Amino acid sequence: MLTSVIFLSNKANLGAEGGTPTPASNQAKQSSPSATDLTGTQFIQLFFQVINQKQTNTAVSMLNSSLLPNQEAANLWASQLGSFQSILVKDISEVPDFVKTPASEKYKVILTAQTSPDAANAPIPFYGWSDGDNIRFITIIKGEDGLWRVQEIATGP
Repeated sequence: MLTSVIFLSNKANLGAEGGTPTPASNQAKQSSPSATDLTGTQFIQLFFQVINQKQTNTAVSMLNSSLLPNQEAANLWASQLGSFQSILVKDISEVPDFVKTPASEKYKVILTAQTSPDAANAPIPFYGWSDGDNIRFITIIKGEDGLWRVQEIATGP
């Protein structure tokens, strides 16, 4: 399974799936050779597959360290990414006006989501997601370790 191949080096830093996520800045800077070969679209599909499989800590480890300046931020991301009953990628396309580089890409992603009823009590109800199709613009960047990381998840380009 891709998830275990790609994030095997990070597992020691994540603890049990029910445990506390570790900010990416504290993770080991190792990667398996095949992990660096993922395309941007493969990475995004994997990111949402991991969320859909309730592997919240692994999903948090796939975020860029700029989104995780401290443990509180990591916990907030874990709460948001764990708030889906299901989330599936319906379509991915490159954002035409974005200047793609070998280390930075941006995609328009259509996701079919079902949120947890508990997310109604989030600071922003359902964390801004709705049941059914949601459009998000996702920017990914390659880290020094050669692995893609989510830099931004936005509702507009």
